[in-house]
Amino acid sequence: MGLLGSTTTVAAQTGRKLNNSLTLEFKTSATDTLATAVQKGSAAVLLGFKNGGAGSYAIGSDSGGLAVTCATSRTTAADRSGHVIGWIEKDEAGDGVVRRADGAVVARVVGHPEDQRKDATWSYALVEPSGAPLGRLTWMRTATTFDLVGEVVDTSIWWDRAGAPLKVPSLGIHLALDHPVDAATGDLLLALCVDVSLGSHSFTRA
Repeated sequence: MGLLGSTTTVAAQTGRKLNNSLTLEFKTSATDTLATAVQKGSAAVLLGFKNGGAGSYAIGSDSGGLAVTCATSRTTAADRSGHVIGWIEKDEAGDGVVRRADGAVVARVVGHPEDQRKDATWSYALVEPSGAPLGRLTWMRTATTFDLVGEVVDTSIWWDRAGAPLKVPSLGIHLALDHPVDAATGDLLLALCVDVSLGSHSFTRA
């Protein structure tokens, strides 16, 4: 079973460890943590010069782990044994495409309108390969979105802790699916959350 399991709603807040590594804590309620993503350390991270973007992140939980390597061209996700399970990339229209390792598309991310780039919150529609709705990904870019997240799921206990010693690339992300997904798709959607919140990709279309 993948890290997401049968869960359909997850909120994740960005933070930092004492060594300045970025973190993304996935929660299903104010007290229940599903998994935590941690930026892999380097001298630039330790000194506070590396603030997200291209790089490596590890997602860990009691049920397993993923290695997420974020890059502008393609973000890849691999299991603990190093086998690639899939990747995320941007198509010519500016949308996101999530693929399994065999190349099959498991989800598409509809890009945020280009003329609304300054919005505090970017809400991405997620669709299945058939075009049917799959859910929504809401990216919180500033503190003005805390109330929005509170309306979606009870996150008030952890979302009100906004302070951080150093700037973070975003406040976090909220994943809401219309139905449970298979293990590989769930893992890739968690990798997508890391990619958008901390990594290399944002998706816009004209």
